[in-house]
Amino acid sequence: GGAVILVQLENEHPQGWGKEMPNPYFTHLRDKAVALGLQVPYFFSGLHHGSDPAGDNPWSSAGRTNPWFSTEFWSVWYDKYNQTLADADTYDRRMWKVIAYGGNGLNFYMLHGGTNFASWNDDEDTSSYDYGAAIGQAGDLRPTFYRFKRAALFARSFANVLENSDNATDAYQGASTDAGVRVVARQSPAGTILFLDNGGKEAVKTQVKEADGTLFPASGPLTVAPGQILPVVKEYALIPGVTLERSTPLMGIFPQGGTTTLVAYGPPGEPFDVRFRVSTPGGPPTAAFKGTFQAGPPQPFSFQVGAATVRVLAVSTDTADRTWFVNNKIVIGPTFIGDTATQNGHLSLMTERVSGAAMDGQVYGPGPTPTTLQAEGPAALLPTAPALSAWQMHRGDAEARP
Repeated sequence: GGAVILVQLENEHPQGWGKEMPNPYFTHLRDKAVALGLQVPYFFSGLHHGSDPAGDNPWSSAGRTNPWFSTEFWSVWYDKYNQTLADADTYDRRMWKVIAYGGNGLNFYMLHGGTNFASWNDDEDTSSYDYGAAIGQAGDLRPTFYRFKRAALFARSFANVLENSDNATDAYQGASTDAGVRVVARQSPAGTILFLDNGGKEAVKTQVKEADGTLFPASGPLTVAPGQILPVVKEYALIPGVTLERSTPLMGIFPQGGTTTLVAYGPPGEPFDVRFRVSTPGGPPTAAFKGTFQAGPPQPFSFQVGAATVRVLAVSTDTADRTWFVNNKIVIGPTFIGDTATQNGHLSLMTERVSGAAMDGQVYGPGPTPTTLQAEGPAALLPTAPALSAWQMHRGDAEARP
């Protein structure tokens, strides 16, 4: 009953992973589909799933007529329950590689775990299909959830670069001041993104060497953790008359009516540097927001261009994990946000906090001044656990006995 916009022509064929038309079998699939009237783009499963799907080198988009997709981006594995911080590091890197190397999309497998009490999950696992997913069977948000959230919001914010980009890595060889950091680049008419890739096992500090010999960020190097990939945006057309000239890592861009808000994030003490170039009369010719990230509330910065406002909120990485974009508002503070509603101009939301902890949070709308979250009514408490009687047991192996 819906519109078909893409058709996947095969699944899990080893030669289909990351290749185009590797043999006559794939050519047959394409020719047959086109002969039968297929009039939307086709694609293969695209990127190898079950391992590091992006491979080792970025891809060129020259001559391509269909997208690179990973239809099964495995986050942990089917025989796992829960996950570790090491899992978060591993799969965060794999997701950023898909974005940096030229991937056009991915589908998490699984994004949330669950239970099927009626049958087995597969021939090796019983009713649980937790899969070590980012969202657990009980609704718990695990470490990869927050990593995936940051990467996904970035990719969505800069989709008009990534969807139409080509590999520009060769043009930026040697752009890192530390030889241990590889620079991968995607370039399109909408802008350029440099990805600072630390494939080593030790943290490194690096700056980007500009063509004129200057360094970015000027205030000092960025720390790239082991396995981490950090995006640096260059020459991005933000809104009419305003170009995002350079920026250290951003979680995303969030239009809010006449206000466009950018959220920058990083560990406390790390530098941030967000620069703009303005070509519209009535605004400053340039604007820059520089400093170091701090724990606690956001550091705001804004400027006007005619009737439009451009705002930057600099937050620590921990605060970024507690930043949510709902109902045209930016809510900073809650560890989780559930149902939301707007009534009479007021945002109501269901959230959670540790029992006894004070309500903490700010809400940024299009206006210049944030409001503070306020609790409404008593907090809902967990019900008292029922008293359990002695277990009753019954053997279920009668048919299997001799």
